[in-house]
Amino acid sequence: MARQFIDNDLVLWEVYASTGQFGLPTTGQLVFLCATDRTRRPRTVRYQGDLVEAEAALMELSDQQLRELLAKSQEIK
Repeated sequence: MARQFIDNDLVLWEVYASTGQFGLPTTGQLVFLCATDRTRRPRTVRYQGDLVEAEAALMELSDQQLRELLAKSQEIK
């Protein structure tokens, strides 16, 4: 399940929970995709717990908390 939010620069982002490559049971991650500018590289940040906990947090986090996580995220290479 994905969620959208707007960052401080009024850019629209879509965020979803993942476990990384091939869905292996590793630490959960939040993946950010820029919906406003598809040329921007996706970004990711690790989230404590597994995929289920990351998905639950995704629905509970405020837009401001998502902005803070986006600021800490790194581009996916």
